[in-house]
Amino acid sequence: MIALYYDILFLCSIIFLILYVFMWHKHFDITFTVVFLLIPFSCLGYAMYAHAESIGEAVAATKLIYIGGSFLQYFLMLSVFNLCKLELRRIVRKSLFLLCMILYGWVLSIGSLPLFYKEISFHREDGISVLERSYGIMHTLFYIVLGTLFLISVLAIIYSYFKKLQVSRKIIRQLFLPNVVAIFCYILAHSIIRQPDPIPFAYIFAEISYLLIAHRVTLYDISDTVIDSLVQNGNTGFISFDFKLR
Repeated sequence: MIALYYDILFLCSIIFLILYVFMWHKHFDITFTVVFLLIPFSCLGYAMYAHAESIGEAVAATKLIYIGGSFLQYFLMLSVFNLCKLELRRIVRKSLFLLCMILYGWVLSIGSLPLFYKEISFHREDGISVLERSYGIMHTLFYIVLGTLFLISVLAIIYSYFKKLQVSRKIIRQLFLPNVVAIFCYILAHSIIRQPDPIPFAYIFAEISYLLIAHRVTLYDISDTVIDSLVQNGNTGFISFDFKLR
């Protein structure tokens, strides 16, 4: 029954990805697309983990699950900054992404090095696989990075709500919900509930929230429509600059 829960959530993630594809507009923020691509991979990992028959299969599924864990909060943070029209320096973006890459590199070392998981063992319980693990120092760093990205996102949302009057308050509130639900489910999964894991449910909730945001963005952002009209008119010239103003 628990395995069915993960299967259903994986199916939902695919359905919402398809809906996003049909809604997609060329002026959508690229972080939207990345979020919708990451979530099905993670949900697939949870489904594979539930059906795993050996420690090797469970470890492989865990590595797939951590694709979302390592990168999703980063791209949620970027979407907050982009939608709230806040500037995040390129060096900060690149440094945070590099840090997430390094963390996922340590995830890939599970089963080979004792830095992310010190020890692992496998058994099946109530028809579902269970990977017992003791956490290493890199997993602690993973918590710190995840919490930092969440805090940055929340502070950006709060600042935008009171200072960015040109940004829709409804969009800001819809940005706040998936971040809070994701962290709440993460804490819940590591302190109270072990099975079924609430984290993939938080991912599905994030997809629903971002579908609503995407729909609202297409209604509110008239600048894209104006640009398209100017291009089609053919009487307006455009000048493009790179980051070095060339």
